Amino acid sequence: MIHVLTEVAPSPIAGVGLFLSEPITKGQLVYSDDPIFVQVLTLAQIAELPASAQVMLKRYTYRGRGGHALINGVYFCNDDGRFMNHSDTPTLVYRDTDASWVAARDLPVGTELTCDYRLFEDPSDWEPFLKGE
Repeated sequence: MIHVLTEVAPSPIAGVGLFLSEPITKGQLVYSDDPIFVQVLTLAQIAELPASAQVMLKRYTYRGRGGHALINGVYFCNDDGRFMNHSDTPTLVYRDTDASWVAARDLPVGTELTCDYRLFEDPSDWEPFLKGE
């Protein structure tokens, strides 16, 4: 669930991204998992969908990592959080104490919200992206 005002807009990183509509301060809560906004879909459910839906879900889902990794399913973030792009120097950092994402530094209006996908995706999911697949 996104805890700050944002908008989806064109991104120089990857087509579209998520941008701040209000300034935020370092350490401010930006995103947390909430079962209302993060669905678990089984691979069987996805296989029954039209090809267009499967392509979209491939782009916006992830299996998780470590103790949160799913075997026969994926997580789907169904709010605008799914438009956060990856960065090696992200604007958000993961806070392990409550499994949330907070501002890495003070961020002005218009800043693209980014995170490091490698923190929540299994490496086998991440490697094809690095190779351009």
